[in-house]
Amino acid sequence: MGAALQASAAAALLAPPSPQRSRVLAALVADERTLAFPTLREALATVNLDRLLSPGAVAALEATLAPHQRAVGGDGLTAAGRAALEHNLVAAGKIYANIYLDRVRERNDRRRGGAWEKQ
Repeated sequence: MGAALQASAAAALLAPPSPQRSRVLAALVADERTLAFPTLREALATVNLDRLLSPGAVAALEATLAPHQRAVGGDGLTAAGRAALEHNLVAAGKIYANIYLDRVRERNDRRRGGAWEKQ
C-alpha cells in the first residue's frame, strides 16, 4: 500500500499544473498515510499551498524518485526540476504582481547559459 501511495504522490508532484492536479494534491495532503513519507509530504504541502519550491526541496524530492524520473532530459532538467520550474513560475505569478526575472532565476537556481537562458 505504501509504494502505491508514494508513486501517486510522486506522479501528482511531477504532473503539469492543472485543476485536476490541484484536486489530487489536496486529497493526498489530507491523507494521513502520507505522514509516513516526510519528504513527499513536505513537497505536497508546499505545492498544494502554491508556495515556491526551493532547490533543496527539489533535490530532496529527486532522491525519493525512481531512476527513470531522475533522468536528465534534452533540456538539461530532470522531471522534478522541470516540474519545480513550472510550479514556481505559476506560484510566483499568484504571489507577485511584478517580479524580476533575475529573482525567479535565483529561486529556481538557474545560472546564465543554462536552460533558463535558452528559452
